[in-house]
This record gives sequence, structure tokens and C-alpha cells, in this order.
Amino acid sequence: MITPFIRNGISQRLPNRAIWSLSDKIKYFMRAVPHALAIISSIPNETNSRPKGLLVSSFNSVTISPIPYISFNIKVPSSTFDAIQSSKHFIASVIDDRATANAFAKTAANDSSQWEKMLGLDGKLKDGHGGVVWMRCKWVERQKIEVADHVIVIGEVLEAGKYQGRELEISAMVHWQGKYRGIGRDQEDICRPRPD
Repeated sequence: MITPFIRNGISQRLPNRAIWSLSDKIKYFMRAVPHALAIISSIPNETNSRPKGLLVSSFNSVTISPIPYISFNIKVPSSTFDAIQSSKHFIASVIDDRATANAFAKTAANDSSQWEKMLGLDGKLKDGHGGVVWMRCKWVERQKIEVADHVIVIGEVLEAGKYQGRELEISAMVHWQGKYRGIGRDQEDICRPRPD
């Protein structure tokens, strides 16, 4: 059975596959939804510990006022989640750089030599490595939600700022249709109606 869906306002059909599982359908459908990218980093509460970090495509704000909270998902086991559990704190850095995204992506996570040089001793992404904004957060442990092999992490934002030389109006990166894509002024201009 081929299931119809809408793409660009036109009824389409899923690629002809023998039988799609529900998981396959959801994965295929969710590729059409842009997901914000962020580097999550934390330093374990151990002597001489190095920062741990990973790329997430599930970064989101939960509330803004009166206290700002953010959330993201982590697949466990994860050395970064272990560091968050140990220290109770983490830094979320919104990025706009493919090389940085690739360095922290799951496939590169086992080779920490790529990304360890990008994090400062405080665990924050160093200037010049694609960071747009950063948020220093306290893990809200009582709100931890375990779902299958993932954990939903909630963080109370304690401090926030933008990286040196960054313009918020033109910078961000999302994961969409299986690729990293930039979001900014050009995309906004394309979406605006043209004057007659």
C-alpha cells in the first residue's frame, strides 16, 4: 500500500517500498520538519575532567517567563549525559557552522580529537567555531523524562549571551530533509510576498 502525503502543496506518494513500518513513516515525515541544532556541553564533576559534548537536533525553548527553560533529547548511554548528571549543569550553544556540527555529530563523537579543541576549559564553545548564542543552564533533574533509549533534558537558563561578532538576525542552522541548512535573512526575504 502506498500512502499519499502533501509536499509543496501537491499530493505525493511515499517512495514505493514493500511495507513501511510506522517508525519508517515517522522518520520520513519528520524529515520535512526543520529541527534546531545546538551543541550541548558539560564538564563532569571529577578531578581533571575534560568537557563532554554532542550535537542535538531537538533543541527548543519550553518557557520564557518568569523563568526561562529549554529542552533537548539525548540518546543514552551518553558520556555527555553522564557529565550533566554529575555536574548538574551544561551549556547549550546554537550554531551555524557545518564543520562544527559534523565534529560533534554522533558519527564523530567517538573521535573526540575533532571537537575537544573547540571547547574552552569552562565547557563553552570557543569563539570562531560557529557559535551564535550560548545558554548556561542548570539541569532540572526532577523533570527528567526517560523515553525508550532517550532522555528528555530540561534546563533552567541561568545566563545567556551571543558569541563575539555574531548577528542574531542572520544566523542559525537547522537539520532538514537529512541535511544541515542555514536560516537567516535570505530565507526570510524569499518567504515575504513580493510587492506588485
